Amino acid sequence: MSDLDLAMLDASEWQEAHAEPARRELSRSRWTDRDGGFLGRFYRDTGARSSDRSEWLEARRSGIGASEAAMLMGESRWGDAGTLYARKLTEPTEADDEWLTWGLALEQVIADAYASPRYAGRAVVRDGRLLRSLAHPWAVCTLDAWICSKAGEIPLELKTDSDRYGYAWAEGLPREYEWQLQHQMMVTGTPRASIACLLAGSRLVWADAERDETMIRRLIRAGESLWAQIESGEMPETTDHRALATVFDREERGRVIELEGIEWARADLMRCEADAAYQRASVERAAIDARIKRAMGRAEVARLDDGTEYRWTTQRDGRRVLRRREARIQ
Repeated sequence: MSDLDLAMLDASEWQEAHAEPARRELSRSRWTDRDGGFLGRFYRDTGARSSDRSEWLEARRSGIGASEAAMLMGESRWGDAGTLYARKLTEPTEADDEWLTWGLALEQVIADAYASPRYAGRAVVRDGRLLRSLAHPWAVCTLDAWICSKAGEIPLELKTDSDRYGYAWAEGLPREYEWQLQHQMMVTGTPRASIACLLAGSRLVWADAERDETMIRRLIRAGESLWAQIESGEMPETTDHRALATVFDREERGRVIELEGIEWARADLMRCEADAAYQRASVERAAIDARIKRAMGRAEVARLDDGTEYRWTTQRDGRRVLRRREARIQ
């Protein structure tokens, strides 16, 4: 738009044309628990249901959920405490993710399989309520199902995973899932919890976890600390750059802060050393890739003694890329 065109606009249109992008508002959830019709010894029903996705997402912002426990403890592949901080202070959004869509759609299939004699053979009742701990109101969880027996009811988590060969399950229950189950036990007060996971749509694995009071105490300490930071607006330490960009979404023009002292000088030195190491590693990797490609020639696959494979793949733009796949664990 030219200056002449702008001169012909009225004042409101001029302001709109020059308006800066809207600042992302940081605010805690506006959700207020309502009577969900059930009050347990250890928890209450918030009234939110996973079947109403938008309402459930807003309600979950009012606490830390079981699927977020590993993030809270710094043992998740999806983020850390800073990720949670940003998530709890921004409006809930959910991408149109096919992985999530199919994961939710397959929950009933997994529950039915788990309950069948071929697998665990346990009675299963589906749930979907968002529950809140009475002792620790910042702790919430949505149970996919309950396992019912004469000894009582325990939570059942239903998962899908792309881990076709079960690498993460090779030594038992993966750590991030263990944190999730411990969080569920903290909220519900149960002595055990279970998980059933469908790997790559073709293999069902499951495991039980016993209540671990040491892990639960660690969860409580970390959860109370993070929730205090959320209430005070003090972002925790994080390596999640997306979370940082969410919270500090725009710079204040002209503002300068001084990073004084040996601590920041050392941090700057470490960053420079990391950049140099990355550059060296990139050069070394490129040289190794070139050596493998030369050895492969026109072959599609190169296989090492342990079964690890290097394979040519063609990208959508026509580029040929060398991919590495580790040997399958027997």
